[in-house]
Amino acid sequence: MSSYFYNAIAFLSGFIMGGLYFGSLFLQLKKLINLNSSFIVIIGFFGRFLVIGLCLFLLIKFAMLLQILLFFIGFITALIVMILRVKKKKKNYEN
Repeated sequence: MSSYFYNAIAFLSGFIMGGLYFGSLFLQLKKLINLNSSFIVIIGFFGRFLVIGLCLFLLIKFAMLLQILLFFIGFITALIVMILRVKKKKKNYEN
C-alpha cells in the first residue's frame, strides 16, 4: 500500500482520537456541573490519559515521523472543531 494511505490513516486516527478525547472531556465537564464530584474527574482523566497514552505508544513504536506529525495535526484539528462547535452552541443559546 502507498504511503498516502498510511498518512491518511494517521490523520484520521488522530482526528478520531482527538474527537473522543475532547468530546468525553466536554461531556464530563457538562455532567460535573450537576454532580459536583471529584471522583468522576479523576476516573475520567486517567481513562482518557490511558487511551491516548496507549495510542501514542503504538504510534511511536510502529509509525514514521510524518505519520506521528499527521496524528497530532488530526488531534489538534479535532480540538479546533470542538471549540468552534461549542462557541456556535453558546452563541445560539445567547440569542
